[in-house]
Amino acid sequence: MVKMMDIDANHLRIVKRIDSHVNNFPDNETGNTQLLVTIYEYMESFKQVLDATTKAQMDYLTHEYDGFYRLANILEQMAQGISDGTIQVPKDH
Repeated sequence: MVKMMDIDANHLRIVKRIDSHVNNFPDNETGNTQLLVTIYEYMESFKQVLDATTKAQMDYLTHEYDGFYRLANILEQMAQGISDGTIQVPKDH
């Protein structure tokens, strides 16, 4: 098991900040829609953590921080939907 000390303190602060923000919104369709409207300012930080952590560290973080997991899951579903065409993206973006 990955110990908390194996994760950079700055990355852990980012995860906690994201987790706290996500947990302000109910875990349902309406809450997820509201969350997506507010999440832009967290995306760069999320990517920073994603790029800087190992799979084991990400597994640990998503296990320990439900809000962080929820955001990761939503983004993964969106990426899959864009990839398979179930989510349409305007051509000019």
